[in-house]
Amino acid sequence: MNLNKMEVNEEAFKGHSEANNPLKCSGKAEKSLCNKAYLAKHIDTIHEGKKQFPCEICGKSFFLKTQLAQHIGEIHEGKKPYACDICDYRFSQKGSMKTHVAFVHEGKKPFKCDI
Repeated sequence: MNLNKMEVNEEAFKGHSEANNPLKCSGKAEKSLCNKAYLAKHIDTIHEGKKQFPCEICGKSFFLKTQLAQHIGEIHEGKKPYACDICDYRFSQKGSMKTHVAFVHEGKKPFKCDI
């Protein structure tokens, strides 16, 4: 099934109840979806591993168009929109910046050696 032009917006699904999503995946995910196109996209990407959005620069493929756009920005264009407020070190992902602040500036060390 060719669904290249369809993008899945995860935010659109938040708050939807089982009653609003009558189509259910019969696989391990047991995910309910609101229409056949979303169900088909779910099966293609999650259960069949189809990555329909290839990077034209390096050939790496992605499940979602948004993932491809993020890859191009971070890897090929070097975009780093997140800056540490303390030392101005820049990051491509917000989570990496938060980890940096916790470990470098707040001294958090969440992993203990039990040996």
